Amino acid sequence: MSTSSISYEISPQEAARIQALKAACKFETDAQVFNHALSLLQWAFAERRAGRTIGAVDERAGIYAEYLSPELEAVAPRKS
Repeated sequence: MSTSSISYEISPQEAARIQALKAACKFETDAQVFNHALSLLQWAFAERRAGRTIGAVDERAGIYAEYLSPELEAVAPRKS
């Protein structure tokens, strides 16, 4: 399997967020965190581009929370 290396700089706070997610999800490597995050972003991008809303639903409480970001809104179809 071929691999690539990406180098980047992040703040100590962002590094701590990555490590917390890594521990919570029981990932063994930082790459697993990024691969999972990339998969979610690709899914959200495709859904928003198709005109669907990204969100979370609490079915028991009947609460719906929409996720909004300028980056995803930029790919949403324009309303006529």
